[in-house]
This record gives sequence, structure tokens and C-alpha cells, in this order.
Amino acid sequence: MAVESYRLTTEGRTKIYVPAVSITSPLPPTSPAFFNPRGRKVRDLAVLACRAYTKLYGEADFGDPLAGVGAKSLRVLVESEGIAHAYINDLNSKAIKLARRSAAANLVLNRASFTVKSANQFLELHARPGRRFSIIDLDPFGSPTEFVDSAIRALQYGGMLSLTATDTAPLSGVYRKVAFRKYFGYSLRTDFSRELGLRLLCAMVVRRGIALDMFPRPVFVHSDQHYMRAYFFLETGAEAANRAIDELNFIIECNRCGAVTVHKEPTGSCEECGSSVRYCGPAWTGPIFDRKFVRQMGEEARGNHLSRYEKLLIKAAEEIDHPPFYYNIPRIADRLDAPAPSPTSVIESLVKQGWHATLTIIDPQGVRTDAPLSAVISLIRKE
Repeated sequence: MAVESYRLTTEGRTKIYVPAVSITSPLPPTSPAFFNPRGRKVRDLAVLACRAYTKLYGEADFGDPLAGVGAKSLRVLVESEGIAHAYINDLNSKAIKLARRSAAANLVLNRASFTVKSANQFLELHARPGRRFSIIDLDPFGSPTEFVDSAIRALQYGGMLSLTATDTAPLSGVYRKVAFRKYFGYSLRTDFSRELGLRLLCAMVVRRGIALDMFPRPVFVHSDQHYMRAYFFLETGAEAANRAIDELNFIIECNRCGAVTVHKEPTGSCEECGSSVRYCGPAWTGPIFDRKFVRQMGEEARGNHLSRYEKLLIKAAEEIDHPPFYYNIPRIADRLDAPAPSPTSVIESLVKQGWHATLTIIDPQGVRTDAPLSAVISLIRKE
């Protein structure tokens, strides 16, 4: 690679050699190697997740099967003190050369290993006792489905798996059959499609795990326009796997009144008004945030270069134990042909009425509450 074709950039506290074209191009190309500057938030939160995991559970190593130029691996290695070693792999040898050069620039070359293999080949090499990873991160183009089985096998018991899906159209209800093929559940285009997509992503990983008598338990999720991302802790044993089955359900929405309910099987009519319904699933309807883990992530963000995520993580902790859907206030108001009150004012009114309600990190206009839709509609009309 010619000297002028790459550039040394700094992200967080880490120096990274990247192709110069990836900085200047609106859409980062895959050649000569892939680096996406827009992925900084994903990498920032990955650093916080690794810091939280190692603070709670001790020193760990980090496996990155689809590393690209190694931006995430190197940031985790440099900015997470508890990461002892990073295993950086990509099928593109030019990307791995840049990753090695970056490791040298950050003085962590002795704590990194580099391989040029397919992702599944790399993971299968680590799928036996003594070689498994504490943490694995999957960050592919499109769906991560084809790598999940290998990743679960290569993960230590009690380890952390994080993964990204960038095929957001199927997950958000645009292509329901594609979602079923890849994620074993139908998606749904509705006000809270983004969360349903995240729950389908979680359900796919859970179902892959329980087939192996394991339970990849969701502990944190986040999303943006071009990706959905989830973190899991791996629990083992048939008992844990059986427990997970109870949280794989259908989320039902009424076509007429918009009421949302959760059922083990798709129902034929709305419980509130008797009209026809549509459904999403089977999807994961259990918790998507682990209180202890998310709070520790927030602690790791306090008072440093990642402090801008502290409020987001506090908000995520407040969502725990709330229903597996939310209400988008402006969209409901629009259908009512009414002015939209702020989500905060709706929450204040619901709490005064005795309901539980909070904001959600998945949608800035969303309100997560155990109140029925009728109560939310009444408040919007009143305000």
C-alpha cells in the first residue's frame, strides 16, 4: 500500500491507520480496506461495555473476527485496562497490515495477535476449551446470522457476545419474509419498528444459543439509522435455555385502535376493540437491559472522554422492567390531528395517574409505559 494512500487518525485515545479514501468518501469503500468514521458511537460504547465487563468479571481477551483495520479491537485494547489480549482477524490482508501498524503506534503490539482468515474459520479455531474468548464482537456488512453459531461455540461460559446488524430494512418491517428467513421471525412496520427489530435480532441469537443448551442473555442494545446492535452474556445449561423459551413471544398490534399486547401465539382479534390484528415475532420480549451491567457502563463513562454517554446509559437503566414496546408521541398525535406534547410532559402526567413511564434510548420521541394506549391518547387530547 502506497504511503500516501493511508492516514494516521486519532479516535478516543487510540491512534489508527486508515485508508485516506475512507476519511474523504461519503460512503467508506471496502477497498483497499474498510474503515467507517461514522461508526465511532458503536466503538465508543464497545469500549464502555468492555470496561464494564472486565470491572465486573475480571480480565478478559477480545476476539474480533471481522476486524477491518482493527479500529474497534485497538480502541478496546488501548482504552479498556481489563483487556489482556486482542485477537484481530480479517480476510483482507491489507486491513490486517494496517491493524498491525496501528498496534505498534499505540505500543500494544505485544498484546495483539493478527490473522487473515474467514470469520467462521477464525472462530472455529477457538471453539474448544482453553482457546475460547471472554468477549467476541461481530460487526459484519448486513446480517450477523451466518456467524452466530460459530461465535457462541467460541465464547467462554459467562462471556460477552456483541453483534451488529446493518440490514435494518428487513428488521424494521419493510421486508417481512426476509426477516423471517434470516431472523426466524416476522418483522412489523409500526411506530416502534426499531425496537421490534432489536428484539428480533436478540431472538435470533437466543434461539441459536438454546439449540446448543445455552442462553445468550440480552444485556444492552442500541440503534441508529444504519445499524442495530445488541450485547449478550452467555449462560449455560438446559435449565437456562428452557427459561429463555418463555420470553420468545409474539407482539400483537391492533389495526384499528393500535393497542399492543404480548402472546405466546398470534391472536385473531384485538382484546380491546375486537378488530383485526397484525403481529411481529416470535421476538424476544424479556429484558434488553441488565441493570448491573448498564449501571457499570455509566460509571465507566463518568469523568472521561466518553462522558457524553453517561446520560444515555442512565436512561437505559430506567427502562428496565418496562413493557417490550413504546409509544411514539408525535406519530400518535398526528393520527389524532392534535398538537404533540413533549414525551417528558406525557411521562409526568402518566406518573401522576399512577402508571410507570420513562423515556427510551431507542427513540427520542418514545415513551415506555405500562399504561394502555387509551390513557396515552387521552393525555394527548387533553394537552
